[in-house]
Order: sequence, then structure tokens, then C-alpha cells
Amino acid sequence: MTTAFIDRYQKNNRFRVLASVIILIITAAASWIALTVPIELRPGEYTLSIGDVTTQDILAPRTLTYTSDILTQRAREDASSRINLVYLPVDLEISKSQLQQLKADIALIDTIRLDLTSPDEQRILQITELTVYGFSEADAKNILAMGATTWKSVSTKAVSVFEQIMGGTVREDKLADYIANIPNQVGLSFTKDQSNLIVRLVSPHIKANSLYSDEQTILRRQQAADAVEPVNRTFITGQTIIYRGGVVDELNYEALQKYGLVETSRRNEELVSSGMLVILLAGFVGLYHRLKKLPPVDDLRSLVIVAILFLIFLFAARFLIPNRTVLPYIFPIAAFGLTIAALYRIETAMVYSIPLAILSTYNQYSPSIVLMYILGTFCGILVLGTPRRVLRFVWAGLAVTLASVLIILAYELPDPTSDWIGIATLVGAAFFNGIASASITLLLQYILAQSLGLTTPLMLNELMRPDSRLLQFLLHEAPGTYQHSLQVANLAEQAAERIGADAALTRVGALYHDVGKALFPQFFIENQIQGQIDTHESMDPVVTAQTIVQHISDGVKLARKYHLPVRLQAFITEHHGTLMAGYQYKRAYEAANGNKELVDKELFRYPGPIPQSRETALLMLADGCEARARAELPNTDEAMRTMVEKVIKHVVDENQLVNTSLTFKDLYLITESFTNNLIGIYHPRVLYPSNTAPKARVVSEMVTKKKKVKPKTS
Repeated sequence: MTTAFIDRYQKNNRFRVLASVIILIITAAASWIALTVPIELRPGEYTLSIGDVTTQDILAPRTLTYTSDILTQRAREDASSRINLVYLPVDLEISKSQLQQLKADIALIDTIRLDLTSPDEQRILQITELTVYGFSEADAKNILAMGATTWKSVSTKAVSVFEQIMGGTVREDKLADYIANIPNQVGLSFTKDQSNLIVRLVSPHIKANSLYSDEQTILRRQQAADAVEPVNRTFITGQTIIYRGGVVDELNYEALQKYGLVETSRRNEELVSSGMLVILLAGFVGLYHRLKKLPPVDDLRSLVIVAILFLIFLFAARFLIPNRTVLPYIFPIAAFGLTIAALYRIETAMVYSIPLAILSTYNQYSPSIVLMYILGTFCGILVLGTPRRVLRFVWAGLAVTLASVLIILAYELPDPTSDWIGIATLVGAAFFNGIASASITLLLQYILAQSLGLTTPLMLNELMRPDSRLLQFLLHEAPGTYQHSLQVANLAEQAAERIGADAALTRVGALYHDVGKALFPQFFIENQIQGQIDTHESMDPVVTAQTIVQHISDGVKLARKYHLPVRLQAFITEHHGTLMAGYQYKRAYEAANGNKELVDKELFRYPGPIPQSRETALLMLADGCEARARAELPNTDEAMRTMVEKVIKHVVDENQLVNTSLTFKDLYLITESFTNNLIGIYHPRVLYPSNTAPKARVVSEMVTKKKKVKPKTS
């Protein structure tokens, strides 16, 4: 948010209204979203979904027997799962085909063995080329070296084992088991090598001859499922469907649906209704600010901060507390109103707290919760008032607690379903609510005030203390300026009370407005010793003026060093506005023999800006009047009033008050206040006679009388 944008907001009334309306619309739209999201997730009368934890016992309102689709489906799935996979009958053609392939391979090996005309290397190669068996050269040599009788026995056994296995049922899922069992069927009459050769001849030809039928399996399982009778479920009146604290599963959810306790949300209707409520409340807030014209409407930063805080609390409430029994009583919604009251105004805090309480509980809870939120917040705000002590926040939290407890008792005691344990739990939750609200408020108002440059009454009270580091620095380095600041603070504060301005802010700003003089205290007349006043006649007027004007920038440096809020820094920069150092300008004008062209006015002018608020304007007027009164010491009431009027007229003529909202009535009240207070400060006093001579006579008489006293005789 740029400074130019904020300045335009402050100065252009039409732009200010437009920006405020836009922010209000955005906030209203976001509020509507906060309402509609929980609505979309709520299935009906009970805002429950599968997996939620119930906050109360849910009882059957009547006796009901219904067919449970869930239980029926479970029974059908169980019956279906008991049907094994269906395989087709044994296909002997597969077995015959594999047997023929085995016999053909054996015949081929016989041919290679009997071919004695071919070299051994060629015969070995021919055997190893039977890749289905994976014979190595060593295996081929063993086969060629095997006697005819032995080979005949091995090959015959291989065919026999194959026929034994493939003559039965071989399924794909058990194929590995059949192959692994081949060695057990070879017998003990063969050597290890011969047995391994039989296994290697038979294994590649073992294939499944009974194939899996997916179609038949699905059909039989479906027949089994269809044969299951529907499963009924019965509840009698008053029977607990689901206990408090139980997790809602699909079976419980089905029962709630059968009873109509969980309905399908009428989404469109609820979206429209929530939108109408948001529009109504937005109009309520808009009308309030239109009629009252109270902050934060006049301050864009404040308006944005209030909107953001409002949405944070609203979204937190809508997403944290639904479907809970105790959490709504714990949720510290009052912290929003207390924070706004601490940062801005009580009226604004109350007005904004009403929509927040209504929207947070809309379509979720009974009116007692809404009432607790509103009255609890209101009581806390009224007790908080203008918090100048941390203790006020504690009392505000206790007020929230007390109001909440009384509302809980008022609504829970007559309820026949309430029990003392439940009531005690809610009372404890309300007590925590008050403590949490006060604690969050204290933290939020400090963070926001520091980050946004706002000034809270609590902060002002701390800065007003004489032991403040910066005030102590001013007191020690420039005691005259410190006393002058006290006088100005008294003047400005009382005038602020007369016109309805922020008196505390005005007083604190006045206390710090001249802190820049503490860096060069002896240059300013109020810090010079009586009888040794230096009016800087020997110095160049321009140099003198620049040194005097420099106390503004020096003051800003000190303010930043000591972390003075931005709002208070405005009192330093604005209390002289763009006025000129008149005395030095007059000296320069006289030195130039009255030739204005030889004197640059800008060299004698304060950097400004001119006052931007009633409070800084009051400081400018009080500072000028106090300085003139101290210099001129008017000895009559009329002379004092004339002097005050001249100072104010000069400031007005110099257009220093055009950016403030001071009226002619305000200026009249300020004149009255300044005059009465300055007369009280600088009224003529009787010069008391010296007490030196009488004291001397008394001592002399006492000595004389002592000499005349005769000693007593014994």
C-alpha cells in the first residue's frame, strides 16, 4: 500500500468512499465463502460425515426395520469370495502335443548318437543347439558317451514320467509344483546324472492342460452372490444408533440416512440465504460508518487491518468449531472486539463484533451461543474502556468470562438433558475463553500497534511516564525544553478535551515534540542560564535559522532510535508545519536593508509537513502560544486573549490548518482553553518582601535580652 495511495485516500473524499466500499465488498465476499464452505460439507440435520466423531448420543426416534444395503453387500461379497477359481476340463490334445514334441526330441538325439560318420564336434554342437533343454558341451559329451542300453532306459523313463504327469490335471497356478515333483517320480534305479537328464528332458514339455476360465469364475461368483438373501437391520425407539464420541462409519451413516437424520443439503437455497445474511450485515456496517463517520473509515490502513482481523477470526471460527460441543465455548471470539477497542474506538469494536458473532455461528448453533458471543464481547469491551494498564485487560477477560458463565447457566439449567458435569465443563470452557481473549488481545494490540505505527492507550501511558528513556534523556540534556514541553502538553491536552480530540495522544505527542533540541540544548533560549541569554546576534541569521530548524530532523532521529511510534513522530515533524523562523528572518531582512530579493525565505522555513490531524494542529497552536506568553508575559486577561488570538490567526493565515478537520467552533474553544490556562500559569504575582532584616532584628533582640538576665542566687 503506497504512501501516495494512502494520501489520496485521506484527501479525496470520493476516492475514500470508493476505496472503503471496495474493501467492504471484498470482506463481504470472503465472509460469504466462509459460510458456504462448511455448508457444502454438511450432509443434513446432523453435520456429520463418515469418519467424524459424534458430539452427542444419537438415538432412534422410532422403531424401524430396513434392508441394509451395506450388510447385504458385505454378505454377497463374502459368498462370492468363497467361490474358487473355475478351470476348464483337461485338454488331452495339449498333453498329446507335448508328448509328441518330447518323443521327437528324443528321436533326434538318437539319430545324432548313431551318426558315427560325423565328427564329435559336430554332434556335440547339434545337441547343444536344442536350446529348449539348455545342454552344455559337457552334457552333450555325456549323452554321446552313454551306452545304448542306458540311453534307452533314460529316454523311456522320461516318456513314462511325462505321461504320468500330463495324464492328470495340470493347472497354471500349480505348474511349478508339478515340475518340482519330477525328480520324485524318476525312481532310485538311475544315477544322479541320469536322473538329472530325465528331469531336463521332461521339464520343458510340462504345460497346463486345464486352463483358467475368467468368464466361468465371474458367472459362478455372481450366482453365489445372487443367492444371498437381503440382510435387514432393526432399531427400536430410543435405541442408540451411535454413541457420543464414536466414529461415524458407513453402517452408522446408513442408519442415520434411513431415519432421515442426515439429509441431502439444499445447496442452492443455503448459498442464497447465507448471501442475503452477509449483504444485510455489510449494509449494517456501511450505514454505521456513513452516519457516524468514525475511524477506521477515515484511515485506509486501519480499515484494511480491521477487515483482515475480521476474516481471520471468522474463518477460524467456521473451520475450527463446527460439530463440537465444548470448543464453541472455548473459542476466544471476544479477542477481536477487544483488539479493535484497544486500537481504535469502543463503538467500532461493538459494531464489528455483532456481524462476527452472527456469521461465526450461522446455521451451526443455538441462539444461546450467539448471545454469549455478543454479550460476552460487549461486556469485555465496556470494562476494557481506554486501557492504560495491563490490569484492564485482565478485568476485561474476567468480564467476558462472567457474562459467558451467566448465559450458560441461564440456558443450560432449565434444559432437562443437561447434567452438572456438562455444565461444569462449559463453565470451565468459558473461563478459559475469557483468559484466552484477554491474552490474545494484549498480544495483538501490541504487535499491530508496533508494526503499523499505531498508538494505543496502553502504549501512550507507558510513554507518558517520566521515567521513559527518551524523556529522561530530554530532562538531563535540555531541562528547559523539558519544562516547556510539559507546559505545552498541559495546554494542548486540555484543549483536546474541549474539542473532543484524542487528549492522551495529544499530551504524549507534545511531551516529545521538541526532543531534537536535546542534541544542541544550549542553542535554545529556554536552556540558557538566566542573565547569560545568547540571542545569536553575532551569528549569520541563515546559520542560526538552519540550526534551529535542524531540531526537527534531530527529533526524528532520536524518535527512531528510541522506537517512538510513527504516529508520535508526526508531532515532531508537523508542530512547526512550514512556518518560518520569524526572528532570524527578520534579522536577515534588516541586514539586507529591507530588500526582500536578497533574502531567500525558504532558508528560514521549517520542512513540514503542515499538521495532518487535529492533535498535531493543537500542538502547533499550543507551542506558539506558550512561547509567546513566556516571552511577552501579558499582564491582563485581555492582553493574554489578544496574544492567543494573534498566534492562532497567524497559523490560519499561513494555511497550516487546511489538512485538519478543525472548525471555527473548535478554534473558539481552543482560544478559550489556552487563554484560561495561560492566565493561570502567567498571572501577576505579589512580590514578597525580604525576610532578611526582620530575622536580624529578632536575633539582636534575643541577644540583648540574654545580656539583661541576672543569674539566680543560691
